[in-house]
Amino acid sequence: MFDELLFEPRLQGDGQVSVDASTISVGQTGIEPPAGIELYRPDGKEPIQADQVPMPFAPQADRGVVALADDEVLAGGGTPEKNNVIYTPSEDVKVVKFGGVPRLQGGGEAPYYVPAENEEFLALTVEIDRQSGGDEEIESSRSYSVRIDGKINSITDDLLGASRATIVASVAAGKDAELIAGVAGVEQTLSFRTGERTSKTAGGWYRDVTEFDINKGFDDSVKIGQFECRHRVTFVGAKISAYDRLEGWAPEGQMWVYLNWVDSITDTEPRVTQGGLIQYQSAKIAAGAVGIVVDGRTAGKVVNGEPASDGSYVRDGRVLLQIPDTAKNVEITYSPKGTFRARSYSDPNPGSGSFSLTSMKFDLTLS
Repeated sequence: MFDELLFEPRLQGDGQVSVDASTISVGQTGIEPPAGIELYRPDGKEPIQADQVPMPFAPQADRGVVALADDEVLAGGGTPEKNNVIYTPSEDVKVVKFGGVPRLQGGGEAPYYVPAENEEFLALTVEIDRQSGGDEEIESSRSYSVRIDGKINSITDDLLGASRATIVASVAAGKDAELIAGVAGVEQTLSFRTGERTSKTAGGWYRDVTEFDINKGFDDSVKIGQFECRHRVTFVGAKISAYDRLEGWAPEGQMWVYLNWVDSITDTEPRVTQGGLIQYQSAKIAAGAVGIVVDGRTAGKVVNGEPASDGSYVRDGRVLLQIPDTAKNVEITYSPKGTFRARSYSDPNPGSGSFSLTSMKFDLTLS
């Protein structure tokens, strides 16, 4: 028998011969008889060895069929050595097994199927690690499908609630199929034949290093007549991402870089006159203080989040940069400028004006 086994214990002497079906793997082509038992055939011919038991007739599957299967069909499959994970804002999809399989599970009168003529079955076993605290809009945009020779077969309903799944696809002999994971309008793909990522989208997430330490402090003062101002901020690190919760996916060929800072303080002096009156409003640091040069040329932009402050202490924040996903070095310039104005009941000199602080430059090496 093949996959479906019928056991009929027979008494032999004072004992009973039996075989535990749970010890037989679905992938086996036959089983050896229990120890001490010799098989015989009524026609007197030698019994066929277990590993040579011929596969019984089976119907052919439809061309390009896609189906889910038990993990056991890939028990002897390979494990990718690299590039076997795709990252999305809602989940990570990792290939843990891949390879060819001889047949596809069926049911009823057709317990399994063989590939159609000139086709073969390829399979992937994937683990899906969901992210906690997912965005409702992102969750509703998730989709899964298999692409075979340009044809898309949706398996979204099968995988949305799954943490692990084995998918079988029938492809033309020697060809490939791709598992597609789509989130918020961007698709990423995994090869059935190699188990590796084949897409080039979301490149920022697949760099060798995505987090970097920085310790660059800025501290400068300016004095114009009676007006004095001191501005401080420290840049402490950077992180690469392909997706931002507010901005969405980085444009094709681009990536986001978060430039993290702490302790932004702008002190305006002198705050009081001899009469106890505050002379100046808090100075305002203007936007546009951060500038970037990528790999020696002007490429990319500052999106938002500059460490500008109107006099209050800001504990931490980050600057969002958009740069090419192949970038190796970013030269960052911090050149804060600001404005000041006297309060309506005071008359210091000058009553208002603008100022520029010194520039600070540092490199962020991404390779």
